[in-house]
Amino acid sequence: QQPKWMVSHAWSTPLRYTVRMLEAHSLSRYGACWRSTLYWCCTLANNQHNLHELSEPALLRTPFARVLLSPQCEGMVLLSDEPVTPLMRAWCVLEAYITELLRSGHMAHQKALHLFDIACPVASKKTLNGF
Repeated sequence: QQPKWMVSHAWSTPLRYTVRMLEAHSLSRYGACWRSTLYWCCTLANNQHNLHELSEPALLRTPFARVLLSPQCEGMVLLSDEPVTPLMRAWCVLEAYITELLRSGHMAHQKALHLFDIACPVASKKTLNGF
């Protein structure tokens, strides 16, 4: 199955926040069909014990770029925290850059639509530390 969304994140994000942000993202995009949304997350998709694919000299052939460039990928969702940690990571900046090129139509791999969404935990009355 091909993912609809590529997840850009920092490893420092707690798993419970990651899951809840993706649930909220899917609900906001797909409503009642939210459970069928497929996401690609490097933490789960890449073999963390064998990262030879990341040494690919052509950046558009890395797993991250291949997902973004795939016709089934609707866009990227950036999972953020208060200090916006993901944008301090080189891979996340590359993912955001490729996404912006696709979104704005400035890349040879033209798509009718490519989205760049941002999700972040928000404190509520129930919990003051987000979610």
